[in-house]
Amino acid sequence: MKPRFLLCLPVLLAHCTISQAFTVPRGWIHHAAGLGQVNIEHIYVFEKAEGDVDVWGVASNRVMHLAHHQAVRSSFKIPGESGQAHQILVSPERPSTIFVAADDGLYVSHDNGGAWENIFIESRRSGRKCLSVLDRPEGLYVGTTAGVYFRRAYHRGWSRIWPNITDPIRRLSQARNIIYVATSMALYQTYDGLEEVGLIFTSGIVGEEGSDTDKVNFYLRDFDVRGDGTLIIASSDGLYTSAKGLQRWDRIKAGTFPFRDINRIQWLSMKKGALQHERIDLGQFIVATNRGAFLYQNGQWISLYQGMFSNQVNDMVVTRSGEVFAATDSGIYSLNSEEMSALLRQANNSNSEIDPADHMEHIWKHELDINQVHHYAIQYADVHPDKITAWKNAARRQGWFPKLDIGVDGGRGWSRSDSLWGSSSSGGTHYIGPDDKSRSQDVGWDVQLSWDLADIVWNSDQTSIDSRSKLLTELRDDILNQATRIFYERRRLQIQKIQQGDSVDVQLRIEELTALLDALTGGEFSRAKRIGKTR
Repeated sequence: MKPRFLLCLPVLLAHCTISQAFTVPRGWIHHAAGLGQVNIEHIYVFEKAEGDVDVWGVASNRVMHLAHHQAVRSSFKIPGESGQAHQILVSPERPSTIFVAADDGLYVSHDNGGAWENIFIESRRSGRKCLSVLDRPEGLYVGTTAGVYFRRAYHRGWSRIWPNITDPIRRLSQARNIIYVATSMALYQTYDGLEEVGLIFTSGIVGEEGSDTDKVNFYLRDFDVRGDGTLIIASSDGLYTSAKGLQRWDRIKAGTFPFRDINRIQWLSMKKGALQHERIDLGQFIVATNRGAFLYQNGQWISLYQGMFSNQVNDMVVTRSGEVFAATDSGIYSLNSEEMSALLRQANNSNSEIDPADHMEHIWKHELDINQVHHYAIQYADVHPDKITAWKNAARRQGWFPKLDIGVDGGRGWSRSDSLWGSSSSGGTHYIGPDDKSRSQDVGWDVQLSWDLADIVWNSDQTSIDSRSKLLTELRDDILNQATRIFYERRRLQIQKIQQGDSVDVQLRIEELTALLDALTGGEFSRAKRIGKTR
């Protein structure tokens, strides 16, 4: 028995080592129940005292209440002429009170969305559009396209405050006793609410080696405040941070990143003890962009794509426990701190000598690769670039072909004349005839050929082709992005299944992703698998 044990021990150790190296993080959890592929534009997370959370999402004029890791509890439509909602806020003191900033005012519900009332109606239509709202003990602040308005607690009237801010208010936020006001061009702050605001960041306030930033193309994307008062700002020309006191702003070395695509930036907090064995800087942050979710760590960007089947991340919230909620064009996703830690470990160990793909070769050799999936997806959706080329060639050749007009006309004629003869003395009148009949018929036709030689140089159809080409290209990109994410998410789950054993949930998810690939490729993905297995 002893020799047999000694022989098996290295094998077991090797298996354990490989299994640990191949553990695949689950990544994002998709809250799809009741949502489907709804484009969630804004998200709000209400953290309860007992540690649980309620998640609220806004899709155009529809507000959805999502219980933590459960299906949609309720869904209701915002009333009003213009239903577009821009922000949702749950009162921290009265959780059943919900505020929604919308195009035609500020709506409030005191019964979790049962009944709504518009409490802000500005006489000037230019200032009626509400973009943000902040609820504080002293009263309500609402950011509009014409500045900030305030309503004192237990009062009904609104008054304009901070007249030096005239740009549309993109965001109102607070940290401790400080209120932050963000426009598309600047960031302001004030203490204790009703005091005057001071400018703390704008175009040209920071520059590389003394040079101002580009004021013409500058755009403030978002900002966030850490618990210790450290500010971080995402702008169109880079990322900046400043410690409490705002004595100076420092540019973060973030490399070549699409800063203009950033929709939200959040400091990343971790649950205490979750990363106690990890060498990870807790000063990292996460961004939501039009190209996905990314985490910044040690001067590098890490793409957080596992489990998320969307590139368009519209909004994001990080809770006190470190859980991340993301609003995308395919619903709401969440990522807890343990999964985040696993993703960071995977990124830090990406240079490992062991390659999981080598152990999956026997499975993947019977399946389509990513290039073949792209080919069949383009073919099935009929969005190949050659289609655009064919349109343009046909439009150019049109000038060489004449316009053909064929005309045919014809006519028929018929006449008859009668003569009347007789005498009244004979006791009557006598008709004799017809005296004359005549018929006529004629047919004529013509053919015309005309050329417009100007069409050889420029055809008016080119304008229509350019518009259709843009739409076709965007559709093709969306299809390829979706196919790529589904393809590699399926492969990650296949690795997880091998390492963690058979699981009903994992197997169902793999089958679901297979069905999605079949839907994109017209069934070619599964057809290729069946053919490969029979060879």
